[in-house]
Amino acid sequence: MEQQETEKSFLRQRSSLEIEQGHFKAPQGLMVGSSTEMSNRGFGDPITGFGINVMWDGLTDSTNLNDFVDAGQALPQILMKSYTTGTFQGVGASQISRGGPRLFFSSATGSVDTPELETYPLTNQELGRLAFWGSAGNTATPSSINVPALINVNAHDDWTVNGASGVGGNADMHFAATSNKDAGADVFMSYEAGELVLASGKTTTSANIVLAPALQSNNGNVSSAYSGAVHHYARANYNDIGAETGSKLSVVQGTNSGTVGNIALSITREFIAGTDTVNLNTAFNGRCDKWWQCWVWFTR
Repeated sequence: MEQQETEKSFLRQRSSLEIEQGHFKAPQGLMVGSSTEMSNRGFGDPITGFGINVMWDGLTDSTNLNDFVDAGQALPQILMKSYTTGTFQGVGASQISRGGPRLFFSSATGSVDTPELETYPLTNQELGRLAFWGSAGNTATPSSINVPALINVNAHDDWTVNGASGVGGNADMHFAATSNKDAGADVFMSYEAGELVLASGKTTTSANIVLAPALQSNNGNVSSAYSGAVHHYARANYNDIGAETGSKLSVVQGTNSGTVGNIALSITREFIAGTDTVNLNTAFNGRCDKWWQCWVWFTR
């Protein structure tokens, strides 16, 4: 009984495992949670993982997690908090903007036995990703690689020579989410070789790329923020959406907009001082086939 009470006290909230003048090392992995497993998905997965797995199993008694009115409402997280004193961030004015707590992703070629100057990333080598995943009603273990949403970074080329700026090499970045699970995740934004691409996916037809005013979260909730009556500045899509051919850019009044305002397509040239504008030496023509459909074209 005494041993059980000792173990219980050790494992309760705010108990600590302290190693003075050293580091805690877990060669295979670290697990947080009563039912957590060292696997790709943390639970019920035959594939052995490596790293840190955190899972709230919905069964653990949470009544003693907090000492305030929200006791019993667990909020799983990985927290990294830093005070500036004694850190790189606290050194000076330059460091304060770039020395905060960080997630640091790195991918090296070969192994720790490979000569260090030969471990640089190769073309298309993934340097890291943030992935978002869940199970499905007909399978508990969908792919943990082919996920519904991700943020990913790849080496654009072989990092054989360090950049003059001190940067190790060129990198591409991609953001993906899913609108049609049968087709897979849509890469809706990417930065490759200096080119920024904004793209839209499709459910049954091609969706628009929309320019719109920012909407604010509702007490932290941003789900479906742009559904319903949202003002649109402009949209881009195929000219023939059904056939997915051609291109069209539309300046629009809005979607279910409650106000009526002017619609304009403007081209201006600003002086270097930025205090005035001057018209470009460009002529444009336009026509309206109907009151709700107008066309404009430019000549030089």
